Amino acid sequence: MTKEELQKELKEKVKPGVKPSRLKRSRSLGDIPKAPPLPKSTPLAKSKSTERIESTPSSQIEKLEAKISVLELKLEVSQRELTAKENEKQNAFIQKQLFSDQLARKQKELEELRAKLEVLSPAQELDHSLFARHQNLKA
Repeated sequence: MTKEELQKELKEKVKPGVKPSRLKRSRSLGDIPKAPPLPKSTPLAKSKSTERIESTPSSQIEKLEAKISVLELKLEVSQRELTAKENEKQNAFIQKQLFSDQLARKQKELEELRAKLEVLSPAQELDHSLFARHQNLKA
């Protein structure tokens, strides 16, 4: 729209007593700006809660049975691991008992040998030392 066309339109609409601020300009189709294009949006993913529930109970039963079998296998594996750990603990305890029994026997033998040494009289010790010297002189 040109300036002259606007003035002509205003003169047609102007009536006595109408303020110019109240005048509205009519717009032609070419004067209206086009709307900007909408932004492209990514498609939304459906949530699992909106998925359709299967109507056949047999398929649900099969799924549950499969889950049960998996859980049973996991339980069996964990029970095996538990028994293996218990066996290791028991073997360690038995080995510890054997070592403590051997230690007690060796300590008892040492005490007996010490007692024998203390019982030997000084005369016997002298005889042993003389015998050892005599053996050395022979060699």
